[in-house]
Amino acid sequence: MILQIFPNLRTDCRATIVSVLVSAFLLTSYGNAEPSPLGYLPVAGTDVALKKEPNLHSPKVSTIAYGDIVTIVDPPQNWAARAPKIWIFVELDQEGSKTRGWVLKTDLALPENFQALQSSDPTAFRFSVVDHYAVVSVTPNGRYSYKRAVCLSSSYTIEKIRQDCSASSGIFEENDSDFYEDCSCTTAGPLFRYREVYWLRKADIFWIQNESASCVFYPAFPYCITPTNKIPNRIVVHFA
Repeated sequence: MILQIFPNLRTDCRATIVSVLVSAFLLTSYGNAEPSPLGYLPVAGTDVALKKEPNLHSPKVSTIAYGDIVTIVDPPQNWAARAPKIWIFVELDQEGSKTRGWVLKTDLALPENFQALQSSDPTAFRFSVVDHYAVVSVTPNGRYSYKRAVCLSSSYTIEKIRQDCSASSGIFEENDSDFYEDCSCTTAGPLFRYREVYWLRKADIFWIQNESASCVFYPAFPYCITPTNKIPNRIVVHFA
């Protein structure tokens, strides 16, 4: 399936991740923005209004909370070519109930809204989803490291995993104590921020941290994953 917001904008192909039973769509680029690596976007505003039509005076069809996620979808035909480009047509999924409407671009975590950080508060957190377990560390100079367990849940040989890690400019480590002796691959990159949304661009991860939300959004899993500072008692590994 191809997502197309407007006829004159390029599109990216759909990617399906069967292992987590979630279909992820590559986000069509919008204006000068880079396409997002995720098939959804977190909302970057408080009590964001989902509008029936793309104007400020249009009736509100729903309210989106900080940290909720939306998917960009095709706009209605009557608005496809004439909607003001400050608006984007999206779909909100709340516990299986799907609602469509318009939101302002400034209220979404679009790549074009982010800026690289020159400094940041140091922090670290862990998260896990399905067979993915990771540790994220943020340094004072506005960079992050992203370390993930890579062997126990893989059918590849350790040498193949080592090569793949090296190809992504990562550092491979066997018997990593952070992952109960599983091996790990650590990559690093600049941290980007828009409002209270942080973007680990090279790792394809959004992270939200404010008074009302604390969430990690991992590719192809469009749900809030609660980060933690605790090491779990065990790692649940799901083999294909």
